[in-house]
Amino acid sequence: MKKLTSKQLRTIRILIIVIGILISFCIWLFWPDVIKNNALYHVGNGKYGSKMGALLIVLIPLFGFIPSGMNEEIHSKDSMERAELQEKLDKRAEKIQLAVALFCSMVACLVMLGGLFLC
Repeated sequence: MKKLTSKQLRTIRILIIVIGILISFCIWLFWPDVIKNNALYHVGNGKYGSKMGALLIVLIPLFGFIPSGMNEEIHSKDSMERAELQEKLDKRAEKIQLAVALFCSMVACLVMLGGLFLC
């Protein structure tokens, strides 16, 4: 991962988020239309609910778009040094966001799989 630029890391992060959303949505399609409410999956009022409320789980990978940390100031007059430092800061931020996106995509897929087998 040290050889990748911040732009490449951003592209990989976006692909992971899109793939996570698509996989969890495809799993959601196999859920029954009416699910029995339990402690983990409770949608609507009463004993049974619609699977439509579970679509919020599909949006969990979007947390990968939240920026990480504050922007640090670069105090340098040399434009080459400034560009190198900016790229280094951007790479660090993109790596953190990539890890968050991967984690959130896995969580969304696992929660959907759990709902498929429990509901």
